[in-house]
Amino acid sequence: KEQDFRKCSDTPFCQLHRTAPEHGFQVEASSVAYADGALTARLHSAESPLPLQIALSVLGSGAVRVHIDEDESVPLEALDRDDPAVPRPEEWDDEMDGEWIAPRVTLGRAVKGRFRPEDSFASATAAAPSSVHRCTHTTSADASRLRCEGATGDAAEVIEVELRHAPLVVAVHVGGDVVAVVNGRQRLRFEHFRQQRASEMAEAPPAAEPHTFGKFTDPLPFGSSSVGLDISFPHATHAYGLPERTVAHALPPTFGKEPYRLFNLDVFEYELDHPMTVYGSVPFLHAHGDGGSYGALWLNPSEAFVDLGCPEAAAGGEATAGVCSHWFSASGAIDAFIFAGAAPRDVS
Repeated sequence: KEQDFRKCSDTPFCQLHRTAPEHGFQVEASSVAYADGALTARLHSAESPLPLQIALSVLGSGAVRVHIDEDESVPLEALDRDDPAVPRPEEWDDEMDGEWIAPRVTLGRAVKGRFRPEDSFASATAAAPSSVHRCTHTTSADASRLRCEGATGDAAEVIEVELRHAPLVVAVHVGGDVVAVVNGRQRLRFEHFRQQRASEMAEAPPAAEPHTFGKFTDPLPFGSSSVGLDISFPHATHAYGLPERTVAHALPPTFGKEPYRLFNLDVFEYELDHPMTVYGSVPFLHAHGDGGSYGALWLNPSEAFVDLGCPEAAAGGEATAGVCSHWFSASGAIDAFIFAGAAPRDVS
């Protein structure tokens, strides 16, 4: 039955996020700002044609929201530019051939907007920064911090979100302990829509090839727009969730195997002990250990895959401890919610 449903090997964006090298995003320190309960900053990477915007906030429930999207402060006219994929030929002579006019490329939201599932929230304030915590922020050359105290002032309830600048890492502290690390393995990747146009001097580069699986074809008129990010829980020992599928209740790691696919299906005669989706899909990962329970909600309704397992240490290095996850979706923005508590009921 599994041959009727596509796997990572049939899905270009899945293969890209699993195998591509790190992008190495960094925070532009001068862009860090705090307003309306959210810490924001601009992100840059030499491999990314456009900057991104990250917004970090603590919700009334104590959850931490990590939102990454295109930087909307970039003017639309700046998103239409000469296409760097078609350089001026070395032998080109302006006097003989005329002034070189490069093909053009339009990027990001100047091509089309990204879908944001705002209607999924129970209310307009459900995902807004907390009004019950007392939050302050500090910034240095190396990191910025958002520190939020609960109503009781108990030190064990203090939530601190640390934004490390270079490379980009987000560490969530609760009661002084690091309970979650976002982008600790530098897997942040954000592909932008692009529309390429020929000039009178040169043709545009070949457009993205349509992707076909079975009788279905995705034409990809504006290229791939996938997004991905890694989230780790250093104190957890077991992972649960990501329903519905037929693997063990404690989710097995997927390194070197098929990742968990998040895609709503209705599978008749499904296979046992298989990571494929059976019916609905819920993008919530529950991690647990002796020190407490943790959770991650990936709010992106497009097709997604999740890899579980911490990579082995490089020669002379130390292995990553805990439960490690790598999320990647076909499109949309990155909107992740991090939970931590003493018991499973505190994060469910």
